[in-house]
Amino acid sequence: MTEKTEKLLNDVEKISNKYETIAQATGGNFNIFEIVNISHKEVYMCRLLSELLNPSGSHHQGNIYLKLFFEILKRNYGDKFNLVTPKNAEVLKEEGIEGCRRIDITIDDIENKQYLPIEVKIYAQDQKEQCKDYLKKAKDKYSQGENARLCYLTIEGHLPDESSLGDMPEDERAQIIEISWRKDIIEWLDACVLQQNTIAKAPIREVLIQFKKAVQKFTNKLEENEEMEIKDLILKSRDNLECAQKIYSTLFETQLEYWEKIKGKVKKEIDKHPVTDDDNWHLYYVADNSTKIGLYFNCDATKNTGIDFYNIAGVVYTNNKIEDKYNEVNISTFICDDENFNEKIKAYVDWIIEQLKVNGQM
Repeated sequence: MTEKTEKLLNDVEKISNKYETIAQATGGNFNIFEIVNISHKEVYMCRLLSELLNPSGSHHQGNIYLKLFFEILKRNYGDKFNLVTPKNAEVLKEEGIEGCRRIDITIDDIENKQYLPIEVKIYAQDQKEQCKDYLKKAKDKYSQGENARLCYLTIEGHLPDESSLGDMPEDERAQIIEISWRKDIIEWLDACVLQQNTIAKAPIREVLIQFKKAVQKFTNKLEENEEMEIKDLILKSRDNLECAQKIYSTLFETQLEYWEKIKGKVKKEIDKHPVTDDDNWHLYYVADNSTKIGLYFNCDATKNTGIDFYNIAGVVYTNNKIEDKYNEVNISTFICDDENFNEKIKAYVDWIIEQLKVNGQM
């Protein structure tokens, strides 16, 4: 590592430490979503999202949060999001449709005859032809046809899996709007917090602030001031910018190499334990050019039970619902000397083995 690169990293660390100190001093790290371990659980996050969007919600703020949601999507997606902002709407969570499916959130605007389903993903996998069925429901509800839209909400706004799309033609696929927790939801929550009525109502304001911080946590999104300070540092000199580019260009491959090291160690530890049905689970890492890098254990294919471990945390799901979470694991956790590395691997494997036992795999 060159002296210039090392200096840049040290300067970034100083900025991060400064904001961590501020968070500790101001209570910013106290977050009820993290404490009760629900920030990654889609069912609970969906309930809060739908309650805020609901003009008849217990917040008693009318349609203001729903209106802001539509405004954010119109601003970020232009003509692709062509729906009229509703004055009023029925907002439902887990609405049942044909085929025993349940749509996470639906916005039914009877006055304008438009129906918007929202499929919410944090860690859960897509189900077969899920988006295909949800868009069909939107098209059929008020005969919206090509004007129907489906919002597909994921951490970073990625496309649905091919299995979820099924045999949908390209024109129907274009009716799906890939929105993100990291950008769209955070921007929407910021706008909600800044409403005059919200500012005056401490319980609502504080829930929104903590909700936003929880979203920032699982999307790896920095606070605006911290992010701006780091950007200013990088743009301070040509040397800093060049160093930042070098770090960025090697970061992805570096993470992959380290995951391979972790994978090898984990596999070695797991092999020490007897597993009742070896064919029902296997170990590999998932990687793309986002933050979704990690390990995956398919504990029992027949029950659709598995353990996903990305760079944020380990999660256990059954039938696509998150059941448990291993908070102490992320890639930075393992960057340490060999002795501590092995101890951390053992602790993680112990957790995996416990999940296998719970699922009857051992």
